[in-house]
Amino acid sequence: KADLALALRGVLFSAFGTKVLHWLLLKVPVIGDLFLKAAIARFTRTLGTLLASGVPILQALGNRRSIRYFDDSREVERWKVETMLQAARFSSCQGNINCTEAILVRRDECDLWDEIEECVSGFNVQIINQSSHLILWVTNLNAWYGRAVDGISGLALCGAATKYHGWNYEFSMTQTIPRLMSFPVERTDQLLRFETGQHVAQSLLAGQSLGVGSILIAFGRKPGGIQEAFGLPKHYSFTWGH
Repeated sequence: KADLALALRGVLFSAFGTKVLHWLLLKVPVIGDLFLKAAIARFTRTLGTLLASGVPILQALGNRRSIRYFDDSREVERWKVETMLQAARFSSCQGNINCTEAILVRRDECDLWDEIEECVSGFNVQIINQSSHLILWVTNLNAWYGRAVDGISGLALCGAATKYHGWNYEFSMTQTIPRLMSFPVERTDQLLRFETGQHVAQSLLAGQSLGVGSILIAFGRKPGGIQEAFGLPKHYSFTWGH
């Protein structure tokens, strides 16, 4: 019984198991409708925040600047930071896998701030010490190999991609996934870093539309220092911070 319970827990807590569980919950009378409305509410709240800012995307693109001086007495509101992270999550990614993750650091609460400062290039130290937050972006290489089956097959199983699109379950499992998994690790890492760049760009633009200034921070003084400071496993690659 213990082994069965452990196996069942492993399935339920996997990405695929979570998707199936959510699908089943949506089918439950009354409760399913509540879950659906809650999910839609979360999405529309974020979308509404972006739209309410009143800054169209093309205007945000034109207005964006790298800000090199911040008022260290002011702190970015939590909801604005969350909106920036959510905007990044909406970024396009291969295979519906999403291998980009963010580490949010608040200056006044971070015990590792001195270690982070040691990694930052000298000309950026003043900037981070004026900032209330840092967002550090990492690429999870293991997610590519661990979530690909769930990410792509999940699209077919939930009806988001069908045989009419050329992406049915059989095609995904026999053609798409084997092809994606055949990439050399170095090539995969390069492609995923590009995806992370897209996440960063969308986060910066969302911040711009909300009046939050940002600048990309160079971390060249101590290569590998961020991974070491946060104890990140080797399959995590630190890419950018702002």
